Amino acid sequence: MSATSLRLACALALFGLVGCPENTTDIDGDGVPAGDLDCNDLDPTVNYLAPELCDGIDNDCDGEIDEGAAPVDGEWYHDNDGDGFGCDLVEEPGCDPAADGYIQDNTDCDDTDPATFPGAPDTCNGDGVDNDCDGDVDEDADADADGVDSSACGGTDCDDTDPTVLPGADELCDGIDNDCDGALSTEDDEDDTDEDGFLGCLDDCDDDAPLVFPGAKEVCDTIDQDCDEIVDDNIDGDGDGFTDCATSGGALDIVVVVDNSGSMEDNQTQLVAQVGTLFDNLVAEALDYRMIIVTTDDPTARGGVISAGPGARGVFIANATPGTMGSGTEKPFENALGGALGTTDFLREGASKAILIVSDEDDQSSFGIPGGVDTLLGLVGGIDAFIKVSGITGGPAGCSDPPASAVPSIRTNAFIDATGGSWASICGADWFVELGFDLLPETGIDCDDEDPATFPGADEICDGIDNDCDGTNDEDGDGDGVDPCDGTPDCDEDDPLTFPGAPEICDSIDNDCDGALNPDEIDGDLDGVLICDGDCDDSDDTVFPGAAEICGDSIDQNCNGDDGTGADLLDTDGDLFTPCEGDCDDGSVVNRPFAQEDPLDGIDNDCDGLVDGEDQSLPYTFSSTAGLTQFFGLENIDFCGQTHNSVTVNRFGVLTVGTSTTASNDSSPTAAEFGQYAPALAPGWEAPPVDVTVEVEVAREPERFSAFYTWIGPQGEAVASFEAHIEYPGTFMVFVPQKTGGDGILGFSCGGDIPVELAPNYAKGGISPLSTGISEFSVYEGGMTPGRYLWE
Repeated sequence: MSATSLRLACALALFGLVGCPENTTDIDGDGVPAGDLDCNDLDPTVNYLAPELCDGIDNDCDGEIDEGAAPVDGEWYHDNDGDGFGCDLVEEPGCDPAADGYIQDNTDCDDTDPATFPGAPDTCNGDGVDNDCDGDVDEDADADADGVDSSACGGTDCDDTDPTVLPGADELCDGIDNDCDGALSTEDDEDDTDEDGFLGCLDDCDDDAPLVFPGAKEVCDTIDQDCDEIVDDNIDGDGDGFTDCATSGGALDIVVVVDNSGSMEDNQTQLVAQVGTLFDNLVAEALDYRMIIVTTDDPTARGGVISAGPGARGVFIANATPGTMGSGTEKPFENALGGALGTTDFLREGASKAILIVSDEDDQSSFGIPGGVDTLLGLVGGIDAFIKVSGITGGPAGCSDPPASAVPSIRTNAFIDATGGSWASICGADWFVELGFDLLPETGIDCDDEDPATFPGADEICDGIDNDCDGTNDEDGDGDGVDPCDGTPDCDEDDPLTFPGAPEICDSIDNDCDGALNPDEIDGDLDGVLICDGDCDDSDDTVFPGAAEICGDSIDQNCNGDDGTGADLLDTDGDLFTPCEGDCDDGSVVNRPFAQEDPLDGIDNDCDGLVDGEDQSLPYTFSSTAGLTQFFGLENIDFCGQTHNSVTVNRFGVLTVGTSTTASNDSSPTAAEFGQYAPALAPGWEAPPVDVTVEVEVAREPERFSAFYTWIGPQGEAVASFEAHIEYPGTFMVFVPQKTGGDGILGFSCGGDIPVELAPNYAKGGISPLSTGISEFSVYEGGMTPGRYLWE
């Protein structure tokens, strides 16, 4: 039965005329029961009587989809060249002509050329094409609007699609004839003479050598193949950071830490003005360097990692110039170093490391000096064999008043000394030359560039190989005759006094490698002195040789067998201090209370119980033509009823509490004059003799400020010397170790009107500097009597 007959039969069945299928279910309510006549009884738009729609469904249940469906309204056209404009009519566009790429536009005059369509530029290029479909050909004489007509239209523009190309234009480094003269610039070398793909004016450092260009492979031939200014670098076959090229300086990672306080602006200017010499020397030494700049208030690398290359100088200057000043509060170097050395992709395995600290003052860290140096070294990985720290110091007021000292910092100096670095003044003619190459660590040459475990400084292991490239295999590192590879264990291969069978000495070290110390080598009270070194009571940390003796307390603090009688009352060394007065070494005139602390000799020179770096005492030498002001922060000094946080030594050698720099020594020591600067020490009232110069060193210590004056004769001999010490909060002492020559004034003033004569070894309890309207001077002629002069 045909479909038409079936439809008729079913229609008659509705009137009971004939029979039809028994299934009469009509779920979708479209009037047609489910079955062949309703092929989807869940959709009322689908049944044998429904019209076919453009919806991807067989609406009329005839087995075909979307046949005969009404097309989308309008006419559709082919866009063969994809320029958004059509031409040929599509006869059967289908249900979704847009999805098939048809468009409702037929204005394209050439549907095979994507550059031809209504509105396209019709450049006057002589191609005979009506690009904009307006009926005219090549009518746009200046397509790039540079003011010059195309050469195809009788003009002189050799490229009318590029506004940077026209007669008279500046030649650019782009390999294009910008000025239309028919040639590339030979002066700027933009013609890629060696055809290596890099222009001489832009990247190629040798445009006559096809194997020389940025990124080229370096070989050991003293030629900079990769154009990074460094010869024979990046030749590291085993990836240990070292090259085997004898002409290479090796790899060096440099951290520049810039003090970012407000007083550093002039110093930063001076830094960038002279930094060119640093880069010149890095290049001259063929050092494959990387560098980062951090500031004390921001550990983030400014400008990122600066790699060797022609642009390195510019990046440095851009990130270290004035304007980097940040926090007004001083920040520690620790703040900068931790972040600097954690910078991603900066430190290279095996590369030497250098740190350059630029500051006009001491580090602001709160930790002690010995522990602080260990902390700072720890921040750089503890690889002190490959780290060198150097310092550049600037003056608080730049390089004018006063000039920068070469050693401005106690803690920083200890850090520098521990790594073998050196100091320079930023005010010098060239600070890098002044530093010399102390800034640059030894980099070394790789003696086996195929073995990553073999390079300069590597650990020696028992393998028959010269691992550390020093020319010896498996050597006895400390030279004590015990080779670590001969089966005899040396418990300290860095100490020639420590090996199996060595004699035990008084040093708290297991010298004979038996795993035990002698009982008298143990410091039970942790006072730093062993029993074998003379500690007479190892249970009391105030009792040891060199301790301050408290006379008459029944305790022999200095272990000399006396307690305030006999030797303790004698000034054996003639330094004007007895053990009862705090002399911790009465056999040495240079070790006594208020002496100048040598930070590197391991001795408590000033008898205050602190040794070397712990004492924070370090001389600051400055020119006699200028002065120095030392600030103390919260450590204030009380004198003459006022509180000060600084001490000044002016260019005439006058020591002043406060920041006065106007004091001058002359021949009229009036009360009014002295009242301006208190206390004052004038070693040259009438001025030193013409053939004598005055040298002044000052030292900041935890509880005092010291000034050391020396008169130097024409042959360099010390003619006379003074020492002045200001203790916090308000004690002033002058120490004259030997009779001086010449005339002078010694004392302090709070505005008094008559200088009075002083006696040597002035007893404690004199006129207090906290008073006002007083003075205490000794005006002397022909030399000052040796002694101590003390006010408190």
